[in-house]
Amino acid sequence: MLHVVTGAAGFIGSRLLAALNREGITEILAVDNLENVDKVPNLAGCEIEDYLDKREFLARLEAGQFDGSVEAILHQGACSDTMATDGRYVMDNNYRYSRALLDWCQEEEVPLVYASSASVYGAGASGFIGMITSVQRPPSPRASTSTGSRSPVPAHTRTPLASAAFATAATSAR
Repeated sequence: MLHVVTGAAGFIGSRLLAALNREGITEILAVDNLENVDKVPNLAGCEIEDYLDKREFLARLEAGQFDGSVEAILHQGACSDTMATDGRYVMDNNYRYSRALLDWCQEEEVPLVYASSASVYGAGASGFIGMITSVQRPPSPRASTSTGSRSPVPAHTRTPLASAAFATAATSAR
């Protein structure tokens, strides 16, 4: 069974791959946006089964080509650029893509581990640490796709556990 890691060529995704490899997991499908190959060197030394562009992955997922063959999806695949100004790109990449994965995972009963970042929750300078509510102002377009009702993952399923797990994987991979 495949472990799918989206955002696999990014900083956290590549360290997550390395952590999975240290646990003996190599049946991994690495997924990322191949329009910009600058991050591909992050995959050096990682043992994976295959690597797909996120658009091809999503098309194959929706066509049923992965039905019954995925153990879990570990989803880091989002635009993490807090200065991104292309709202359409951020919404497509961070919300719609995540939502499509969530819908598929719920239908197939496949675990989805979804991570977010401090750009959403803030560093406490605004008097809060935790989820931004509709009353608070997201600090960037990227953050607005992960807050409140715009998050692809229902609020009752979000916990700090996933972020802690990824922080541990990233730290131990150094």
